[in-house]
Amino acid sequence: MSRYAIVEDNKVTNLIEWDGETSTWTPPTGATMVLVEETDYGVDIGQDYDGTKIVQQPPERKLQATIFPTK
Repeated sequence: MSRYAIVEDNKVTNLIEWDGETSTWTPPTGATMVLVEETDYGVDIGQDYDGTKIVQQPPERKLQATIFPTK
C-alpha cells in the first residue's frame, strides 16, 4: 500500500492508503491521484497541486505584540 493524495481542482481534498488497483477502488471522477512519497513530509488536505507536485505552504509566522501601558 502507498499513500496517495486525491487532488480536485488543483487542491488536495483527501489523503488515502491505496494499492493503485482500480479494480478494487476507483478514484472520484475528475480527480487526480498523486503518489505521496515517504520523504514528502507535511503533505496535507487543502494544499495546492501545480500539475507536477504538491506545493507545501510555508509555516505560518506568528506575530508577537508588546502592549505598553498608557498613562
